[in-house]
Amino acid sequence: MSLPLNHKMEHLNSAYVRAVAAKAGANCTKPEYDYGVDLIINEMQSSPGGGFTGTGSLFQCQLKATTNLKVEDDYVVYDMEVGAYNKLVEWEVGWIILIVFKLPKDEREWLSVTEDVLCMKDCCYYWIPLREEASTNKSSKRIRIPRNQLFDPQAVTDLLERVRRDYRGITE
Repeated sequence: MSLPLNHKMEHLNSAYVRAVAAKAGANCTKPEYDYGVDLIINEMQSSPGGGFTGTGSLFQCQLKATTNLKVEDDYVVYDMEVGAYNKLVEWEVGWIILIVFKLPKDEREWLSVTEDVLCMKDCCYYWIPLREEASTNKSSKRIRIPRNQLFDPQAVTDLLERVRRDYRGITE
């Protein structure tokens, strides 16, 4: 008995994003219903009276996992289902990003555990759908994600800072 392959991929993707957000010191929550947002990452700060509170700086994430991500020199290429793509680019308020988890083709390589190391392969990239147009394609839309947009703890910190600056109307 086993989960369907795509459900395994989704669980690993969520675990990866949650681990990265935790390492960055951010809170990660899951909406009760999935209407295009899989996880929300919130910036946290110390409260004057003790404990922690959110800052209000957050971004929402749509997660995708695949074994078919094409790696080019400076980009990874992902063919996204057009309906999911259009949800991202038609987002009206706040920030939503796509996080694509690149998994090895061989399922046995996805996760390994020893007493010293928990290892997930390969990695996640993030894409911000700013100034993109909805697609009229029938099935998929190809997107190119710069390879330097690796989803790691520094990316979480940087994205939360960009959200805060965007909210305050600060241009870079």
